[in-house]
Amino acid sequence: MIDVHNHAVPERAIELVGRDARFEARVEDGMWRGGVHVAFPLARSFVDPEAKLAELSERRLGRAVVSV
Repeated sequence: MIDVHNHAVPERAIELVGRDARFEARVEDGMWRGGVHVAFPLARSFVDPEAKLAELSERRLGRAVVSV
């Protein structure tokens, strides 16, 4: 099975958002807030490739189309 709606948020992107107010977003207490998206918890699997693979395995998925 393939998950065709999966996400990642690179740590460099989190750092950039934290430094540049033009993004109108921030990460606080493990939550992404602002920007063009509703607030959501920043799961470890969004930033850690090993955690992403473990999550896919737990969900019995062989592959995923990952979007940033």
